[in-house]
Amino acid sequence: MKKLLLVFCILLSGNAFAQSEGTVIQPDFSDSANDYLYGATAYGVSANGEYVVGYGDEFTMSSFVWNRTSNAFQCITGAPYHTSERDRSECYAVSNSGIVVGGVETKKGYLSPGYWKDGVWTILDENQGQVSMATAISPDSRIITGQVMRTVEKTYYNFNYETNEYDYSNPQKKSVKVYVPVQWVDDVLQDVNLPSWYPDPDKVGTGIYCFHASDNGKALALNYEHPSGSRAPAAVINGKLKFFYGEQDIDVNEDTYFFFGETTNVSRNGKFFCGYFAEDGMTTVGFVYDVENDELTEVDGLPSVVLNDGTYYTANANNGQGVMGMSADGTVTCGYLSEYTELGLIPYPVIYITEPTPDPQATFVPKSITPEEGSTVDELKKFYINCSEAADYNYDNRAELLDSNGLLVTKGKFGFGDDDMTIMVTLTESVIKKGDYTLVIPYNSIGDAEWTEGYNQPGTGHYNAELRYAFTVSGRMGLSPVAISPEEGASLSLDGGNIFRLTFDAPVKVDAEKKPALKLSAYGSGLEGTIAVDADNEKVVVIEIDDNLSANKSYTLSIPAGAISTVDDSSTNSVLSFSYKTDAVEAVYDITFDYLTPADGIVAEGESLETFYLNASQDWYDKKGVATDVKFYKHGTTEEVEALKKVTYTTADYRQVKVQLANAVSATGAYDLYIPKGYLGDQYYISGIGGHANQEQTLVFYIGDPSGIDALLAESAGNVNVYDLNGRLVLRSATSSALQSLPRGIYCVGNKKFFVK
Repeated sequence: MKKLLLVFCILLSGNAFAQSEGTVIQPDFSDSANDYLYGATAYGVSANGEYVVGYGDEFTMSSFVWNRTSNAFQCITGAPYHTSERDRSECYAVSNSGIVVGGVETKKGYLSPGYWKDGVWTILDENQGQVSMATAISPDSRIITGQVMRTVEKTYYNFNYETNEYDYSNPQKKSVKVYVPVQWVDDVLQDVNLPSWYPDPDKVGTGIYCFHASDNGKALALNYEHPSGSRAPAAVINGKLKFFYGEQDIDVNEDTYFFFGETTNVSRNGKFFCGYFAEDGMTTVGFVYDVENDELTEVDGLPSVVLNDGTYYTANANNGQGVMGMSADGTVTCGYLSEYTELGLIPYPVIYITEPTPDPQATFVPKSITPEEGSTVDELKKFYINCSEAADYNYDNRAELLDSNGLLVTKGKFGFGDDDMTIMVTLTESVIKKGDYTLVIPYNSIGDAEWTEGYNQPGTGHYNAELRYAFTVSGRMGLSPVAISPEEGASLSLDGGNIFRLTFDAPVKVDAEKKPALKLSAYGSGLEGTIAVDADNEKVVVIEIDDNLSANKSYTLSIPAGAISTVDDSSTNSVLSFSYKTDAVEAVYDITFDYLTPADGIVAEGESLETFYLNASQDWYDKKGVATDVKFYKHGTTEEVEALKKVTYTTADYRQVKVQLANAVSATGAYDLYIPKGYLGDQYYISGIGGHANQEQTLVFYIGDPSGIDALLAESAGNVNVYDLNGRLVLRSATSSALQSLPRGIYCVGNKKFFVK
């Protein structure tokens, strides 16, 4: 696996370890304890630059870890898993707390993935397989990445030695083992089977190898082996497999050359990949890939390391030196140097440390922070960075809260406080666990008003170097009720007087100045309430909200942090939130519509009907805008004649209804405009809190002379009901004489229109 990296000499171009400023760390070979470091290479640096790891060749076999604080190399043996003949381990990466990952040779005689901490190996679950490996670890030690073996079924073909070709006419299925990239999260193997992005096993040779991973474990640098043995540089980005070169395998019966390549590194933020590819097996091209812009750039040399901003380091096989890893800030670099011995050119690990180049503009320093630096608090959630002048912040950056071991607890976003001289940091999660914490404001996160020109564009002002503020959490937070009445999710009264009773398992007291509120959502201001301990039970807190509530809404009862404490002050509450709702008020369906234009719904023969107006019995608003439920039918049927484009009110008169057909209708005949119940209503109805809405109604429109339906007198009288054009019943089981006695107008008789002159 990694041996391929050495064979092709992934070395840094130029004099990587011969810079005039900085410190070079290399083993003291006058100390016999460091003999094992001949032939070794330093492969990985922790994100914080505190640790460096690596391993030796087939002769030295052992791995090592270097600690910046002690400036000492320590041998990592395979104990207690090694066999009596060998003491082999291979280590590739290390976390901020010094946990090393790699492979260790067990008594089974092959390498198993594991991690080493305080001199002890822990074997990671691999489910099955051998020569598996852990190759990357997140800075907080939670995510370990590597590869293991899995059994798959593959198609094989016999080789015909007479024709010197494969016989594709006789495929055979066979179970074999292939390498599969996997991750362990908190020591638990996540992918016990092939991951969803893994290709058809027939398209893979011995497997897919993972050499590096981004700090969050979501971007993987891969070496993809095809069935022919050709290897292609590839990656996993957001759960999808991507090839940089060599997606298609060679045809071993046609092609002369095998190709090879490798994705050698991925930046810690997962935004850049680098590697190399040799299409003909000899001529090699280097590349850098930009994820966000989906751009692959070919470069001179062979890139071996790429940083978060896309800066990369290339190879030069003639210098006998190479860079294999860097810290997050680029100030700690590891790799190897070589020297000639009686055994030939032998490498040994080397570490280069440099101080960050001073930035003359990174001088912006706040005057204070709230809560006060070094203070003990009950809870960490919001910080206010108080500046001496108008300030701004970097929208793309995030603050970090670290625990006492330097591990990430949560992140925080920047925003403005009450004025432009205060920058607010809001943590993603409230922190109430007892312990010591450090708030880190990354470099170039906040600055003065001249720092940016527009959205995150560089300006002429000043910004911060990295800032660190220490705090202690007392651990008092976390007091919660064992019950609340009414229960969460219940309906609240609209007419005020809502009382909440919180029951605790110990006597409590309250801070009456910290007012609870009933909010019309989880955010924003709310209806302020009173808080007190029940006079009859000191384990019960009573909260009362007197204000009226709106119907059909969701409310959140929010109790500020520190409002409730045990009487002995041993604990208090963080922010408490409980969700409730209010019932909807029943609507009144009494809005009706009359003809406006055309009058009585009659259009002259030869004219068309496309846009017309109705008059509502009161002000109304459209519920949906586009009329998908209102229909324009052939009279007396549900056969839609023309789709409606829109039914809406006019700004000139909120009682006026404008109806638009998608296309004009001009054919002589009768038509029904059907308006379903509740489609139109006033503002209260539209808001879902009662109000008034329309009843179901059908208005009949007629193009041409409506007198042509006088024949209905003989045809329909005596067996049908009669309705007016507003849909109201006028006559039941009408007789011919009853029809003729109706007032002048248009009526609906059966499924047809009837006109009384």
